[in-house]
Amino acid sequence: MTIKQNNWRQPVVLVIVGLTGSGKSELAYKIALKLDGEIINADSVNMRKYLNIGADKPPYKYLRNVKHHLIDFLDLEENFSVYEYKIMAQKIIKDIQKRNKLPILVGGSNLYVNSVVYNYSFQTINQSISLDLNKLSLNSLIEIANRLGLSLDKVDLNNRVRLISFIKRNGKEGSKLVLLPNNILIIGINFDYQLLKEKIISRIDLMFENGLEKEVKKIKCLTNNRTFNIIGYKEWDNYLLGLEDLDCVKKKIIQNTFRLMKKQQTWLKKNKDIKWINLSSNMDEVIELITTKLNK
Repeated sequence: MTIKQNNWRQPVVLVIVGLTGSGKSELAYKIALKLDGEIINADSVNMRKYLNIGADKPPYKYLRNVKHHLIDFLDLEENFSVYEYKIMAQKIIKDIQKRNKLPILVGGSNLYVNSVVYNYSFQTINQSISLDLNKLSLNSLIEIANRLGLSLDKVDLNNRVRLISFIKRNGKEGSKLVLLPNNILIIGINFDYQLLKEKIISRIDLMFENGLEKEVKKIKCLTNNRTFNIIGYKEWDNYLLGLEDLDCVKKKIIQNTFRLMKKQQTWLKKNKDIKWINLSSNMDEVIELITTKLNK
């Protein structure tokens, strides 16, 4: 039975994070049914159309029974920034709150999540720079920064991407909330790392069985971007050229997914605001945690 939460003491937001494959979508779905919620997707891959099997999108049952926002709305090569996401997600959250439902932000892409939760501000790009900075050497980039009078003391000069971004922002940093607002609860799914790796391998096997190869070939016909940089799709180029077999493709996808998990783990460990739970916990206990924390 759905527990109607029409009398929250203040507008609230529930956030669910965790490593890829840890069960975020399933947990969000169960909570949404129990607490009359709607789900806001914060996974950048799930925002793209046509990416279904390789992206492991929520099943049709979930989409039918619970309203999902910001999923399947971008074309494959459509530009979309974290700033744009933040604006759209915050607007949707306010609309859900006005209708006395529970907004459940689920990701995926941790930068997207944090941009909403900690209300990131974004500095505008320096339009006076007409050069394509991506084509310049590291020494040339440092020279440009010096000409612009930008202090490089806090910039990792071995990281070209960050250096280019620093120059484009004219040396200005964005800002974010230091403290998590008390109307936001971030739940993290705690999962045994080795068991999760085994689950990932089984999930990728299932993707192949469900027709990932056919989906990839369709995607390659729809985009001119041959190196389509998304795990589950980018590993197929040599196979399609007849240079590798399916086992090699599968091995690459597994390795890249494990690397992603490590990056996610590093990111999430830094966030002390996350309340970690085990999926073995009774759902009633999870619901009690949410309602207790958010109704303070």
